[in-house]
Amino acid sequence: MSDKTFVAITFNTESGGRPHFHEYVKTLVAEKSPDVIAFQEVHNAQKPEAPTLFMPNDPGKRTHPIRLHLYDELKSLLGPTYTSYFAAHLQGVHDLEGCAYESLYGQALFVHTRCVVDFFRSDFVYGRRNQFNTEHEGGTPAGKAALSVSLQIPSGEKIVVTNLHGFWSRHGKIDMPERFTQNQGIDWHVGRVLSATAKDTRLIVLGDLNYRSDLRALEDLRAKSLFGSEGGIVLNHQFDVVRTRTNHYSKWEQEPEADFVMACPRLAENAVYLKPDLQAPSDHASVIGRFTFN
Repeated sequence: MSDKTFVAITFNTESGGRPHFHEYVKTLVAEKSPDVIAFQEVHNAQKPEAPTLFMPNDPGKRTHPIRLHLYDELKSLLGPTYTSYFAAHLQGVHDLEGCAYESLYGQALFVHTRCVVDFFRSDFVYGRRNQFNTEHEGGTPAGKAALSVSLQIPSGEKIVVTNLHGFWSRHGKIDMPERFTQNQGIDWHVGRVLSATAKDTRLIVLGDLNYRSDLRALEDLRAKSLFGSEGGIVLNHQFDVVRTRTNHYSKWEQEPEADFVMACPRLAENAVYLKPDLQAPSDHASVIGRFTFN
């Protein structure tokens, strides 16, 4: 990988339980050599006796088990050339169900050792830890944390990378007050990270936002102060990415979007491409972004 190149990947693993998941991740990393790879729906079992595969009591339409030790498995797959960070939303197996095996559920960020990490920070951007989704009882969506690292890539540029997993709502991907509250939390979190960085630091925000391009909530996030006075650039739009759901998602034709990559203008101008891999063993595509610097 050239010192003038920066590659970022976001991938909602769907808990990693589909066939050939491990082989896919190994190939993806070997072929793309990402500087950072952001995973969502990652379980992190706290005790070794937790089973490798586990089928939730309330799996919905899930046709496969989840991997309770997925975080450790990802660390093994990516090896010592990546440093890993984890942020938990809750102790459980998904937003609707707890777990007797003390498995944490959240997201992970892996950073290649060719990058120098200044610091790592996570904050809740909506709700609180162990706030499960209670919308079926007239309650609220699940609490969600954001995870950010500040790093310097080999070319010398400083970049803040924020890994997000926006809450899921039983009402679908619609504008609702909670989404705007979540955006405020994201703005607050990233602002705290950026306040500790140099003025020339670039920003990339990526992950499964659970938004659609036509939501006012997406435009609201794009215009937040975290991206600067000009607002952010939605790279999905810049590169005509209209689908990030794979054929494993039964409603992909009605809801083809979920995952987004957004960047401040100073980083977006260095973007070469953004491509979804619709062959990923998940109901989400992996989304690969590449940037080059002079």
